[in-house]
Amino acid sequence: MITYALDWESYYDGECSITTLGPRGYFSNQIFAAYMVTVVGDDGLRFAGHPDDFDFSILTGNRVLSHNAAFDQSLYLYGVEVGWFKPCSPAEWHCTADMTAF
Repeated sequence: MITYALDWESYYDGECSITTLGPRGYFSNQIFAAYMVTVVGDDGLRFAGHPDDFDFSILTGNRVLSHNAAFDQSLYLYGVEVGWFKPCSPAEWHCTADMTAF
């Protein structure tokens, strides 16, 4: 199993914020944009760019780590739901923030 670290960069401001809108309200805000995803794998993969340019299928059957998986995984799942991203099925998706707290 390959381990991939995944992190999103997304637009936010005082009007468009997960803090005030919650995840679905934030992701569905018309000015929201998930403009970059960074993925690094222990197989040597290094990707940083627009999500349209990333092949999410490589995550299928593999382990994904995100430092705030509640955000990162929710954004991915919402994006699949609305057609932004193609579906994949990671074997595991872990939160490194939770892991450090544990």
